[in-house]
Amino acid sequence: MGAMGAPISNGQGSGVAAMGLNWNDSQELGELLFEKYDSVNPMTVRFADLRKWVLDLEDFAGKPSASNEENLQAIQKAWHEEWKLEYGDD
Repeated sequence: MGAMGAPISNGQGSGVAAMGLNWNDSQELGELLFEKYDSVNPMTVRFADLRKWVLDLEDFAGKPSASNEENLQAIQKAWHEEWKLEYGDD
């Protein structure tokens, strides 16, 4: 146990704080982007901007060189699903 009786992370498991998010975590990234940019329709965001915004997320630990069009599309889609729940279809 660590300070205050909290368990010490061994760096394994699914904890965001221990491992951070990477490019394959599209659902989680989409949710975080919606929280941060809630009024922005994700379908209007260019991939260059989306990539930068993902890299700027506090919980993101992926390598910039590992991004590609496929994972950016998946992140954009997940973000758009969150956006539609709030604002409805386009």
